[in-house]
Amino acid sequence: MYPEASHEAEKAEYKLKQNEKNLQIWNATTGECVQDFEYRNAPKLGAKSIKFDVDEKFSARQIGNNMIEIYESSNFKEPKF
Repeated sequence: MYPEASHEAEKAEYKLKQNEKNLQIWNATTGECVQDFEYRNAPKLGAKSIKFDVDEKFSARQIGNNMIEIYESSNFKEPKF
């Protein structure tokens, strides 16, 4: 859970098929999956690869070793930066 507990990240523990997404961001209030991503790195790090700021206005997602995508937490569909 995150500071205000409005979102939670979950990583499914199974092997991916082509174009399958196994890392989900859930709205903790409604139970709705607001976004899902493909995550192929170490399984134990899946949910930890997404972090929210204290106010949960922005989130950062690590993709690869040297890249981070930043999202507005109200819109996970397209990276802000």
